[in-house]
Amino acid sequence: MSSSSEQKRDESAGAFDENAASKAMDRYSRQIAALGVDTMQNMSKLNVLVLGLKGVGVETAKNLILAGPRGVAVWDDNSVAIADLGTNFYLTPEDVGKKTRAEACVEKLSELNPYVNVERVTGDVTSSDVLTKYGCVVVTHTDSLSKAQLLAINKTCRDNKVTFLMALTYGVTGVFFSDFGDKHVITDSDGEPKKSHVIENIAADGVVTIAGKRHGLDDGDRVTFEEVEGAGVDALNKAGAVEIKRVYSKVSSWDSKKQKKIERTMQIFNKFRLADPSIIGDDANWTGGGIVTEVKPKQEVQFASLEDALANPAGDDAMQRMLGLRHPDQSRWMTGRANHLHLAFVALLEFAARHDGQLPALHSADDAKECVTIAQEINEQNKKLGADKALSVEEVNAAVVTNVALYARAELPGYSAFLGGVAAQEVVKRFGKFTPIHQWLHSDHFELLHRTATLEDGKFDKDAVSVPPADAKPEGSRYDHQIAIFGKAFQEQMLNQRWFMVGCGALGCEYLKGFALMGIGAGPKGSVTLTDMDRIELSNLSRQFLFRAHHVGKPKSVCGSEVAKSMNPDLNISTYELKVWPGTEDVFDDEFWDGLTGVWNALDNVIARKYTDSKCLLHGKPLLESGTQGTKANSEIILPHKTVSYSDNKDQDTGGIAACTLRNFPHLIEHCIEWARPQFEEAFEQAPEQFNMVVENRDKFLAQVRKETSEAAQRETLEKMKALIESTQERTLESAIRIAFDGFNKQFRTRILDLTHFFPEDERVKDSETGADLGPFWSGHKRFPQAAELDPSNELHLSFMQNAANLYAVMMGVEPERDPAAFRAKLEAMKLETPEWQVPKKGPNMDDDESDDKKDDDNDDEAKADDGEEDARVVKELLDYFENKLDVSKLKPLVPTEFEKDDDTNFHIDFVTAASNMRAWNYRIKQASRHKCKMIAGRIIAALATTTAMVTGLVELEYYKLFKELPLEQYFNANVNLAVSNFNFFEVSPAIKAKADFDPVMQAEIRPVPDGFTSWDKIVVQGKGDLTLQQLLDAISEVHHGVVPTLLYKFGLSKKDIDEGKGQILYTDSDAYNPKKKEQHAKNLATNVREMYIEKYGPLQAKSRKYLLLEGDFEDADGEQVKCPKIQYFFA
Repeated sequence: MSSSSEQKRDESAGAFDENAASKAMDRYSRQIAALGVDTMQNMSKLNVLVLGLKGVGVETAKNLILAGPRGVAVWDDNSVAIADLGTNFYLTPEDVGKKTRAEACVEKLSELNPYVNVERVTGDVTSSDVLTKYGCVVVTHTDSLSKAQLLAINKTCRDNKVTFLMALTYGVTGVFFSDFGDKHVITDSDGEPKKSHVIENIAADGVVTIAGKRHGLDDGDRVTFEEVEGAGVDALNKAGAVEIKRVYSKVSSWDSKKQKKIERTMQIFNKFRLADPSIIGDDANWTGGGIVTEVKPKQEVQFASLEDALANPAGDDAMQRMLGLRHPDQSRWMTGRANHLHLAFVALLEFAARHDGQLPALHSADDAKECVTIAQEINEQNKKLGADKALSVEEVNAAVVTNVALYARAELPGYSAFLGGVAAQEVVKRFGKFTPIHQWLHSDHFELLHRTATLEDGKFDKDAVSVPPADAKPEGSRYDHQIAIFGKAFQEQMLNQRWFMVGCGALGCEYLKGFALMGIGAGPKGSVTLTDMDRIELSNLSRQFLFRAHHVGKPKSVCGSEVAKSMNPDLNISTYELKVWPGTEDVFDDEFWDGLTGVWNALDNVIARKYTDSKCLLHGKPLLESGTQGTKANSEIILPHKTVSYSDNKDQDTGGIAACTLRNFPHLIEHCIEWARPQFEEAFEQAPEQFNMVVENRDKFLAQVRKETSEAAQRETLEKMKALIESTQERTLESAIRIAFDGFNKQFRTRILDLTHFFPEDERVKDSETGADLGPFWSGHKRFPQAAELDPSNELHLSFMQNAANLYAVMMGVEPERDPAAFRAKLEAMKLETPEWQVPKKGPNMDDDESDDKKDDDNDDEAKADDGEEDARVVKELLDYFENKLDVSKLKPLVPTEFEKDDDTNFHIDFVTAASNMRAWNYRIKQASRHKCKMIAGRIIAALATTTAMVTGLVELEYYKLFKELPLEQYFNANVNLAVSNFNFFEVSPAIKAKADFDPVMQAEIRPVPDGFTSWDKIVVQGKGDLTLQQLLDAISEVHHGVVPTLLYKFGLSKKDIDEGKGQILYTDSDAYNPKKKEQHAKNLATNVREMYIEKYGPLQAKSRKYLLLEGDFEDADGEQVKCPKIQYFFA
């Protein structure tokens, strides 16, 4: 390892400071969001040994190196075989027979992360001298390790507190085993943020009410209290972890059938009680304040040795002993599939022990039969030991063991990616973060295997013994593993498919690697089209493994395709740097979509996903969908006319923070950060853009001002612009400091003094109708704020001033001052005086706050009238200034700044951090680290390479099924949370069929025509030419069951949009009966539909488009209202 690499590694190990900018914090920012700084610090000191570099091994090593441990050592002394290129993406044809796998991979692995020491180990790796150099050992294949050696390695690891993991794949099965030792302590079981709530009240009996709808706590949970005020209750601040209980109430209701009152007990979700109320005493009197925070309990878990766990895999887990070992597919779990898979695995190890370490030969019926016999022998031996000491089944499932043995020497890139992601994430759990797999995970995809046996309904029996395809003989190619399972013809089919992948971020990099390994689009008729409009950033490098430091600033799609082609030169890739949306339909036109085999989404936003989904719906293409967030991932397989579409799923309401809370009453640090981000955009992006508009086109600026909704808004805009013009006349660092000083006073002093003037500390809330006293205004989540006065010796004040002034300096084209000491000296030398506070003429904006927060003022209407007159007068004066007195020729443009979270030198995150924490100081809120501010203000979503690799592997396994004509119940979506070791494979959801339902407006049942149509269906009007509206109405009736359209409009508009004036209708039959519209209606019927459409909705998105998409209301021949699919009308 070079000295520069050593230096970078040491820099990384000491660079995880939440409050400081560093390359390590930037590189790992998305990972830190999921793991936390403490875990990253521990990771940076960890050395890991990966044994084996076939598919699972190289995937595990890759994910680990990206994660940033101190070092990763790899061992594999086997020579590279041509088939290895089907799962190991760093091997080349030139390596075959000339290098060992480790020798061929180590240099490329080391390029993944300059902060990690990557080295190759050779020779005997079973000795204590080797193993004890590492904190974790991961076994990824058993080709060169016997059962006896595995047991010895595991024993050495246990004796020396080295974590031992095993991730193995055999054909279409996966096996994972973990051993964290006799005593493993979990400090954070799920990695979720601690539940924290503002306290609304603490009653004398110990019942706590939180400011929210649900506290999410359970009986026996423990919490801590802080900032609680009041006699007795303040003892909670020093009480440490306090046990709590849920609160219930009795609710009565009348049962009309039984004619009696029924009493039920219901939980009150925003209240809990102290398990020991004596903590606060008998005379407790809460007067205000308080935050309650969940305490995550530590858990101690014991792990059995590999030797013991092979015989007794369920161990002390009562559920697994009763229901069987866990399997990701619950239906297979409940039928004991994992038990049989475990016996098959143990039989494989025993078979290899009897045959000089060799696994069963590929497709060998004799070897498979021997494995079945071994499994039966082991099962009988285990029965004699007893259920509490060994796993046994009533009868070994010979089909399961046979299917494992027939393909044990083959491996698929999907399983390698899945297990490599799982294994690398388990390594992280060594430090107590998250819940480890305990201790086995068995999975299978037997439905992928070729079989001849069928059930009575003609479907393949997924549990029958596989019969390898006739053309499944390996031919000495990189695709031999796939050919061994699927056959040569299937491989040829994959080579010549045409796929469109949208996105080349973390998901996209993994999928591109998968395309190269599987050979998708690598044939003479095949292709992969890739588009991504983004450029590579430094923070991408920790999880988007195709990219290196020299790629930063370059297009993701171009760089990604180049690296993928280096993995498989036969890959045919066309790249674009375009967004996939209506604006690019001239590029990605109908001919393009029609020519695809399918679409592979690698996106990170819902809008783009819905757009590609709409195209797949229209053109009848399969869509492979997946997404990740931290340790969580999901996948969805969307099949034309068979499954729900992506858009069929209901949107979730993610909620948001009320504007009044951000503006006047923050009570959490998140509120302060969310407030600070718009402050940046308004001051450094929007204001200079408006300034430049004044310079370049004053009339346009004033026209926009006049469109403001009120004279008050116009006044605010004009006053701000005049102030900016005057303050930037002199463009020096001193003038930038003065602007920053004005901003400091306005935000952290004046607005606070204004608020507390109108709502003093002793303010009471009164009922608007009765005048009854409802209690103090400043209580619960409302914190009485304190005003700041600039003190250059205060580090927080100085930080805000320096970063704000430097941003203003950049905006004016002035050199910023980066040295805090030099900046402070300049600031102090200016002797800036805080202006005297003036009593405001009107109170703070409370329009969208709760009604009880507003003062009851009998003169409110009169005051508003006076304000309106004043606003009108000032606006008139300001307009005169801008129109007649301002000489724009003397103004020089400013430099707007777009918020950029990943450049630590541009002052953006530092400004947001300082502004957030100044506001937190105002409201006595615990301040946030720079890292937290960056995560929230930068809208950064936690992301891990491990999760991404894992879920892409699952999608790749499902991809094979698309072309095997499997029944729908053999396709699987997945929800996985690696943090809690929750793996859930479940059947895809069938397409939603339209059914009759009651329309409350029409007061009638509306039936579908045809019955059971889905979102995939459409009414196609084609071959009838460029029609008039009447001709189109007649054509629809002709081709679709005689239905009569009563309303037509552009597809995608909703009736709500139309009602709100956001869209026009193309046709409504009601106009024929409206005297005012009857004549125009008749003209419309004789008008060309295409021309009407363009007039109402604008030009078609693509010049080559030859159809319109419409939807509407319909009646049947009897005049009854019905519902129908969308309409695709071809006018050419």
